[in-house]
Amino acid sequence: MSHDRNHDFRKSPRTIVLFSPGLNEQTIWGEKLAVISEAKYLAKEFPGARIYQYGIEDLDCIAAMKVDLLISYFTGPRPPWRVDNIAELVTGVTILKVVNHGDLLDEFAQVPADGFITNSVAASQLLGQRCPTAYIPLAVEDDYGPVAPQDRY
Repeated sequence: MSHDRNHDFRKSPRTIVLFSPGLNEQTIWGEKLAVISEAKYLAKEFPGARIYQYGIEDLDCIAAMKVDLLISYFTGPRPPWRVDNIAELVTGVTILKVVNHGDLLDEFAQVPADGFITNSVAASQLLGQRCPTAYIPLAVEDDYGPVAPQDRY
């Protein structure tokens, strides 16, 4: 990975990839909903950015492009829900979003990434020992709700 840390990300054209499992499946995954929502807000935050939503079948596309920022949602227990070497395909910044499988935090901390995003304070403390980590609580877009509470939860 070669990263230009002095590059002003907001002032130049940029390419952002949201890399997620289940993106092209009929089943609705939480990662899929997060990608749809986060793509919308990244487009507002970075006007003019090219934002791509890619799944595991798009690895060749990712490798062929100049990616400034990639956020990977691949934090499952094993392949195909894990792509631990994604940073090898990216010349820009790679962030791993960790919101599942707290039992695998030690493994996730070993994934080559420039940083982590997590919805867990405990995970942010552990992952933050390895590289920059942001604690960001999960939220649901108003577009999807409101949803009635369910007693089982």
